[in-house]
Amino acid sequence: MTVAHLSPDRRMVRYATADDPVPDGWTSLPVTDATTREQGPGETRDEAGPVLISIEPNGVRRLWNVRPMTFGERLSRCYADRLDAYPPPGDQFDAVFRGFRALLDQGIILPAETRLWIDVCAAVKARYPKP
Repeated sequence: MTVAHLSPDRRMVRYATADDPVPDGWTSLPVTDATTREQGPGETRDEAGPVLISIEPNGVRRLWNVRPMTFGERLSRCYADRLDAYPPPGDQFDAVFRGFRALLDQGIILPAETRLWIDVCAAVKARYPKP
């Protein structure tokens, strides 16, 4: 959680985490962040700095502009969203293993590396069976 450390004269603000020590005589207030408008798809908060900082009795409010995301940001968000949505890697590998095993069982000729991989996976499954 971000907090604002305010100097005794309330003219200086330093941002910190809630665990950071508060300098002597300074006040610590929680920080609330908002944007000038709702972010649409493909947009993000402009980290160049807040356009408005208001110090209120119960906290500090920072207002940020919204800007279009760069291609790199959109790509990173896409990868992160996919990672969150995919099944766990173990389940994915198990499904691939079962699919290749089914093809092999049907007599379909698979590359040698794939057959070796199936044999290794089958050996691991035999050595460590599910309870």
